Amino acid sequence: MYEYPLTPEQLYFYELQKNFPSYPLCNGYSMLFKLHDWVDMKKVSDSLVKTAQAHPACLSLVEEMGGTPYQKYVPDLVTDVKIEKLSEAEFQSMINDLVQPFNSCVEPPFKVRLFETEAGKYFFFDSNHIFSDGFAKINFSQDLGKIYFGKEVERDNWFSYLEERERSKTMPHYLESKKYYEDFYGGTDWSMYPKPDYEIDIEAITETLHFDENILFRNSEFNVSDLEVLKEYNLTYNEFFSIVSLLSMSTFNNAENVLNTWIYKGRWKKSHHNIVGNMIIEMPFALKLKGMSLNQIFKSIREQVKGNLLHRDYSYISLDEEIGDKYILCSFYQADIYELIYNELFEKLVADFHSSANIFDFSVKNDGDKFSFILEYLPDMYKLGSIEKFADIFAETADKVLKAMRENKCDFEAWF
Repeated sequence: MYEYPLTPEQLYFYELQKNFPSYPLCNGYSMLFKLHDWVDMKKVSDSLVKTAQAHPACLSLVEEMGGTPYQKYVPDLVTDVKIEKLSEAEFQSMINDLVQPFNSCVEPPFKVRLFETEAGKYFFFDSNHIFSDGFAKINFSQDLGKIYFGKEVERDNWFSYLEERERSKTMPHYLESKKYYEDFYGGTDWSMYPKPDYEIDIEAITETLHFDENILFRNSEFNVSDLEVLKEYNLTYNEFFSIVSLLSMSTFNNAENVLNTWIYKGRWKKSHHNIVGNMIIEMPFALKLKGMSLNQIFKSIREQVKGNLLHRDYSYISLDEEIGDKYILCSFYQADIYELIYNELFEKLVADFHSSANIFDFSVKNDGDKFSFILEYLPDMYKLGSIEKFADIFAETADKVLKAMRENKCDFEAWF
């Protein structure tokens, strides 16, 4: 039996779910697929067990010892996946109840359920964010397909990664990284998320997050081709949307100093690429906008990306006392994760269920030739009118930045 401390990112999710056990805050990318008619359900069941056995995080629980949570490897945690046979009507009536909060102390990190009705075969796929991220779900799904068709899958190095994270704390660079973040981001009263309409005790929440897809850019056409100009400025999609997020929040809050976070998926070594586990690291982007031109903003963000990646061994957002206990808007750019999770067994995506651990955030998905946006917010803290206002500011800001880039006017005008 192996036991390892939770990483700072895992600990954040664990404490969140522990404090709000009735909310599915740690359910990451819950999805329901219809399988092809030719799929052998017993073979899928056996393949799911073998897939879990190839990835130690899938066979892990959280156990508190002396008040401190550890992740514990339990080899026989997943030994069978039952095939649930029921009528199509019964199945349809239970779809909205499939997503349930995880209890990481007793439940496997991956919830996989197989259903068979007279109308089809279905696969429900959910994961606990303590032990999984979007990249992990892609790896799990692809390995499931490989194992089903008789291919070998190597056991991943999840525990080696955890050992690396622990060892890094004893290295001189860890303290250097801590100092880097404190020097760059400390000592400033940052505006970190859109001002809410209601000041409430978070423990008094009565509603879960509300999700609006495509509310962002509802008044603006926005396609992938529009971002061709980014190449001329050496900006990535992630950097561009983070910049627009910061500028939009500055306008919405009338704030000069703004800070958001962005998600780095944490796989910077070849040996990490097949790992199923939560390896995300939340990193800060911040701007002191007084007098800054767009070109200065672009330069600052590029430098922050380099600095944050160099100092990724210290989890500043989770560990800093001034930042770690505050809400921060997170902008998350990704390719179409639903498309990447597909394997040859899946005929189509029947339903996806969103969840988020923030009171306000949004993700940007690249669907190939266009972008889709999911904006997530807590109705107990925001009116719909305020959310629509922020969405419109975001669209207007993106259009304004792109126009300045295309017309080579990024040097001339201060933003704030």
